[in-house]
Amino acid sequence: MDPMDSMDKKLKRDLSGGPLTRNGFDERIQQRIRERLDHRAVPGRRSWLLRFGGWSAGAVAMIMLIMAVAHLGGGPPAGNREQAIADFDPAAGNKENAGTLSYSTESPPQTALLIALRKDTAGREGEMSSAYRTLLVTADDSLPKKVAEDSGILMPYRTNFWRVEVGRVDLGQGEYQVAGAYNTQTNKKLDKPLKLYSKEGNPREIVRERIDYVGNRYIALTREIAAPGVKGEHDKRQEKQETTWVMEVSQLGQARELGSLTAGTEHHAVASAGPDQPLAAFLSNEEDMPMGTELIHNWTLTRKPGRWIAEKLLMPGTAAAAPLLQEIEQELDPTIVQHNQLDIPWNDIRAVEPAAVDAYTSPAGNLAVIMTDRRLLFYGMKDQSLTNLGFEEAVGQDERIIMVQWAIVPRYVEMWKEQAGSLLTD
Repeated sequence: MDPMDSMDKKLKRDLSGGPLTRNGFDERIQQRIRERLDHRAVPGRRSWLLRFGGWSAGAVAMIMLIMAVAHLGGGPPAGNREQAIADFDPAAGNKENAGTLSYSTESPPQTALLIALRKDTAGREGEMSSAYRTLLVTADDSLPKKVAEDSGILMPYRTNFWRVEVGRVDLGQGEYQVAGAYNTQTNKKLDKPLKLYSKEGNPREIVRERIDYVGNRYIALTREIAAPGVKGEHDKRQEKQETTWVMEVSQLGQARELGSLTAGTEHHAVASAGPDQPLAAFLSNEEDMPMGTELIHNWTLTRKPGRWIAEKLLMPGTAAAAPLLQEIEQELDPTIVQHNQLDIPWNDIRAVEPAAVDAYTSPAGNLAVIMTDRRLLFYGMKDQSLTNLGFEEAVGQDERIIMVQWAIVPRYVEMWKEQAGSLLTD
């Protein structure tokens, strides 16, 4: 037997027991991971030919039939797109959502964009603190313009807007800085939007969460749990574990129990990685979890130039090292990231902005966002090309984009202008 296959089987067996607990990996598993990474690099992306070869004959026949119908004039009109699956809930049915992608070339394209950024700052004792802000940007047949901006995260979810926050909760002992969310339509203003309680007293642990990604209905978190210092405060030498976690926004809208949080047993979103399938996510408490796929409890979403990717946690972070993450090779299902493509070639972007490090384009094809190390540039678009600069926004080197959400249906664009604009200026 190939020794690499034997090592793979051992790792899969050791890692199949669910999400990481408070104690994380033992030394035996850590050593196997290190040996595994030393012996084989991350596999490259499969070509589309290989993926195509894995399809069933029935699927191929269906595609040929659809293409034939479209050729005969029975398909949808060119330039019209619909994608109403971003907020699909199998239990509740597919409720209409403000992020539905639908527009027609018969009218000028419209775009509303909610974009959130996180800024990290190191304190005197070495601990990190994060601040968030959200911008509302619109574009139609004119150049992009900023409509409103506010601190915090304003997340569109279905036809509502949710405030997502990270703040301190005082339970008498320890330090608890956790994430929470609330629906702005049902809760205009809350005195305590972060709801945390403990069933078994207050463990003297330091708990800190920060938000790494916000999109569709998912929120990716990095969670740090540490033992307190000599006097209960932060101590650089303290035992620390840093893990990744993905939850639905509605889960963060409920009261969170401290023991479940620190033990890593909260209900959460589990990534399902199957061969020749997009990466999807399921709730950990659902009974109809997919069979025959790799279920990944500790994962996150991050950014590569031009697209979002998913990464799984191989080894928790410590006081001496960052978490060890590995890219998940599958493309992301639209239920996780709805518009995950760049509609302008990188060469064209860098011809206009040589310092560009990342870029985003509207599904409507009329707005592009280009990021450099110091600026966000908002350009108009036409025929998959940049037109003129609408405005620019200064960003710090320690600031990163964590949310990009689009609305291009005219009635939703107007709703975002009115409702989100009002919420970001209150």
